[in-house]
Amino acid sequence: MTCEQAIERLPWFLNGTLETAEREEIREHLAICQACRAALSETREAWRIFGQHLPAEVLVALAHGEPPSGLDPVLVERHLASCPECAADLELARMSRWLEEDDRIVTFPAGRTREAGQGYRAWRGAAMAAGLTGLIAFSGWFQAAQRSGLVPELEARNQEIQQKQAELEAGVKDMQGRLAEIAQPQINIPAPTLQPNEVVRGETPEISIPGGQIATLILQPSPGVSAPERDIALLDESGKLLWQKSGLRLSNSQDFTIRYLFKPGRYTIQLYTIENGQRVPREQYVLRVQ
Repeated sequence: MTCEQAIERLPWFLNGTLETAEREEIREHLAICQACRAALSETREAWRIFGQHLPAEVLVALAHGEPPSGLDPVLVERHLASCPECAADLELARMSRWLEEDDRIVTFPAGRTREAGQGYRAWRGAAMAAGLTGLIAFSGWFQAAQRSGLVPELEARNQEIQQKQAELEAGVKDMQGRLAEIAQPQINIPAPTLQPNEVVRGETPEISIPGGQIATLILQPSPGVSAPERDIALLDESGKLLWQKSGLRLSNSQDFTIRYLFKPGRYTIQLYTIENGQRVPREQYVLRVQ
């Protein structure tokens, strides 16, 4: 086996995908060739740098419908098909873009811990081979790396990727905060933030609204009840308490507002006044979500 043949096979030698006979040939060659042993050491260093899943910048590009820069799209597609972690993170990046376009969208899966598997080892070997092909022809990986200063360049590239990954993770935390903010009903909605397409006026004791969208209910107080503040409770069809809160106040328009992403079903909204330290039932609304 020549030095050129041995160096070309080093990525697959490292990821354990060569046939037994071919691995033994390379072992024998490495035992007598100092230059190829040095090339093996440099290949391990590059392997360490690239020893990760798809970079955050690649996932962001894919989420925006752009081709990944510097990577073979076919290899990227194969990796996504065999790596549930990267596929999940790509979906998360797409959701991030979706949420940026519409703040009312509620969706965000938590991130997951990555664990490299056999499928990724094959991807990593293929990606390494693709990246090294132009450098190892006749001169060897070690000499090419020395002349071009490739290892420091790869280190800098890896740091840039890690920084973008941190930015993506910060974005995920921000979106999780938004999710937590609207995961519970909101009350006392300021008039300037009311969206006409989501407002439902509760002028009768029974209200019907379409499901699967955020709705802002405007509820009318009972005549003759002068108290400007209520406690509010949300119950399901069986009467089970789903949520309750104090501090529901009359707006300048003399009504109450509650905003929530209601799932299909039947709900009861019960309002109370506090008199002599006791809750006194007042307004009650039946909500039917289609």
